[in-house]
Amino acid sequence: YIAASEAQRAKLIAKAKKAAEKVKDTTQVKFAKYYVKVMEKMASASDFASKEAERLSAIVKSGAMSASKLDGFTIRQNVLKVFLGKDAKDAAEEEGKDAAAEEDRPKEEL
Repeated sequence: YIAASEAQRAKLIAKAKKAAEKVKDTTQVKFAKYYVKVMEKMASASDFASKEAERLSAIVKSGAMSASKLDGFTIRQNVLKVFLGKDAKDAAEEEGKDAAAEEDRPKEEL
């Protein structure tokens, strides 16, 4: 999707919508629709994935949510990482850097 032309993206979005309609599990339906939403948003705003990833990261870091909401936000972040071209290894390294940076800060800053 990322490397596709505008015409190809439209076809991929249509294909993704059809695939999302076939999903039966309620949790999977929610996130299948989220994939489609991200694809549609990126068609009109190419920086959507990066801005949304930053927004979700700030919400998750705030810690002001229930465990079920946290799971949902984490899944959304993982979806966005696909569109940002980050794989699981890149994401783990990035999270490790964040954790290391936080450990290095004086406690009064935390």
